[in-house]
Amino acid sequence: MCPGRLFLKWYLRGDEFPEFHSLRDELLVNIGGGGGAGEKLFDSNVKTWSYEDVALSEKEDQYPVLFYSHGAGAYPQQGTLYCQDLASSGYIVVSIGHAESGMYKLKDGRIARMSERFIDDLNKYGQEFATLITPLMPQIVAEKLEKEKAIEISHTLTSAPAAVNFSKYVVLQSEDVRHIADHLYKMNSGDMESIFKGRLHLKIGMGMFRHSFGGTTATIVTRDDDRFVGGVNLDGNMLGALDSDLKKPFMQLSTALAYNTNAFLLETNSQETYFVIIDNVTHGDFSDALFAFTNEASRGTRDAMEQRNIITSYTKAFFDKYMLKKETEIEALVLTVLK
Repeated sequence: MCPGRLFLKWYLRGDEFPEFHSLRDELLVNIGGGGGAGEKLFDSNVKTWSYEDVALSEKEDQYPVLFYSHGAGAYPQQGTLYCQDLASSGYIVVSIGHAESGMYKLKDGRIARMSERFIDDLNKYGQEFATLITPLMPQIVAEKLEKEKAIEISHTLTSAPAAVNFSKYVVLQSEDVRHIADHLYKMNSGDMESIFKGRLHLKIGMGMFRHSFGGTTATIVTRDDDRFVGGVNLDGNMLGALDSDLKKPFMQLSTALAYNTNAFLLETNSQETYFVIIDNVTHGDFSDALFAFTNEASRGTRDAMEQRNIITSYTKAFFDKYMLKKETEIEALVLTVLK
């Protein structure tokens, strides 16, 4: 993605990915018995300021690099709006698809879809999670619990057998990210031919932000790869990170539920750790579904543009602070964008 413009068009353009809706129906049948199948949940022609094959801006000699990782059953363009905002702020944003857990169309026309084993393990994890949180309802969803209680609950949920098993996919997805990062270094050095030779500001490290299961991946990448200086998790659980010291600054923007299921990081991470709880939103409101949902019941009541501004402002402030070493007061944003 080139600064100021996105590298791909809208992710659900009906004329470019007509198979999406049938794939989505197939997915619903596989994970939930088909509820909602056949219902058009997304507007396929939402306007964005995104273009293909644009030139790299000459405004700066080099640009810092961020990675975006999509959620389970999603696609590389799932975070188009947030990637666009950060690209317009001077970052090069790289969004990739994940084998087994993704659902998208490649440029050569091939269709990637979730594997059967991933769907099976996802179902088991979902059933286990629902069983464990049911006795805790509605408090775990509706409110931020006391720190000690939240840490206890997050340990229980993350250490459960199906959760531990499902975390193996986090390892696979983190390998995807590191593989692409390897190629970026080769592009920057000139070992691979590209427009990015000498244009990537990699000496300061890279950052990563992500949604849902992609948030889980970014946590592991942040922990295990020293080329990444920190990460932002958009309402995802942190499977595979239990009892981990990331040794990197980390931020989670989420619902109260995601805070209560990930609070163990407050106890284990030795660097600055931020949890920002946003009320009156749903899980999908942390992705482009915020604007694409056709069913209002699938959305929270917070204004969509306000939610977009919250996500963009916090994410930008985090990476400006820890990558670019700018003077930013992340805590002060609470007074200006959160109600």
